Amino acid sequence: MADSAQTIALLNRYDADRNGTLDLDEFRTLVSQLRRFKQERGGDGFTSSTGGGRPGNPRVPSVHTVGSADFWEEVTRTFRVHDADANNQIDVNECRAA
Repeated sequence: MADSAQTIALLNRYDADRNGTLDLDEFRTLVSQLRRFKQERGGDGFTSSTGGGRPGNPRVPSVHTVGSADFWEEVTRTFRVHDADANNQIDVNECRAA
């Protein structure tokens, strides 16, 4: 669980329309930039040194090439998991619970 300051900073950074939530496109931007950031630091994006990615876990996009149809499907599933109230937006409370 992320702390409040980190959660708000994350939301503010990727909330392109400044409505206080992340929609699917904004979430996709966040995930692809996070993966790019991790790759630049020597990882594959979401694989850890202690066991690799987590295929089958909808909370952690891990095993697909960025930009592939499978990757975007997994990102969409992850978004849906975190969109607890199913309003097609992730708010600060849903983000904090991620």
